[in-house]
Amino acid sequence: MTPAVLLLGYALLMSTAGSWALRRARWPHRSPRLGVAAWQAASLSALTATGLAGFVLLLPGSPLSVVAARAAHACVAAFDAAYAAPGGSTAGALVGAVLVGAVARCGVLLGHDLWAGRRERGRQRRMLMLVARPAGALDALVLDHEAVAVYCLPGRGGKVVFTTAALSALGTRERRAVLAHELAHLRQHHHLVVAAARALRRGFPGVPLLRAAETEIAVLVEMVADDVSARRGGRHSVASALRALHTFSSPHQPVEGQATGVATGQTARSALVPRLHHLLSPAQPARAAVLGARSVVIAASLILPVVLAVTPAAAAAQTGLCPVPAAPQLLPHR
Repeated sequence: MTPAVLLLGYALLMSTAGSWALRRARWPHRSPRLGVAAWQAASLSALTATGLAGFVLLLPGSPLSVVAARAAHACVAAFDAAYAAPGGSTAGALVGAVLVGAVARCGVLLGHDLWAGRRERGRQRRMLMLVARPAGALDALVLDHEAVAVYCLPGRGGKVVFTTAALSALGTRERRAVLAHELAHLRQHHHLVVAAARALRRGFPGVPLLRAAETEIAVLVEMVADDVSARRGGRHSVASALRALHTFSSPHQPVEGQATGVATGQTARSALVPRLHHLLSPAQPARAAVLGARSVVIAASLILPVVLAVTPAAAAAQTGLCPVPAAPQLLPHR
């Protein structure tokens, strides 16, 4: 079986069975930071396998094949034979170009989203400097608005913004809990994590793994920020603030989130129940051995596509043989 087929089979397995297994698992919500890493690793693993499949399909007969064979100290002919495409070099090259292009498109989408997000945040920051005011004892800005909303504005000099309606809906301890939550988003750059998941889903919109990863990562980063806030002000203060924000908001108002990616009230409500459950019914910390095993599996999922891609090159280098084309048969001289 050729490396490209193995890599594409692995990507398909990770995109279907891997997604199903992670959605069914309960531990990501109990250990949200590791859960984010698991969804990121699964997505990146499938994407890497797809990109490497395209790359190895482009190798045989190309100048890259000569360079790679010399780097592996292998015969070029043996190297090309190890990476030969099932349907021939021309068909393999066409499929490889499509796969590499699809993966590259994800990078383009991510770059565009980051650039557009930065530009939008800059616009919002300039507007806030005109209409918002300091929030007194809180390290935040206050915006006069009837919508109940709290959000952070990532980037250099990141800011947390409360509307006046949100300040009215929250008590002193709840305000501090929400502020700590939003500051956790800023310090841990969660907007980049969410943007990467969104770009992958847009690049491969029909892949179940990437659709689920975007949704789950958005919920898990909220849980991570909840945990940071809970360590400073207590789980009940964070849960009380969550309930207050969602009680006084309408279904279509922004409630909390990150600028340029603020969840609507309806979307935020879908994450409210798991977040409250995580806060008010915390699971017992997982044993170090269990966390270590999960971390090893996450790391292995990132390494395996690379192993599948380079194994044929290693095998070609170890043979020490270089096939030569058969000499043409000469017609007898008459």
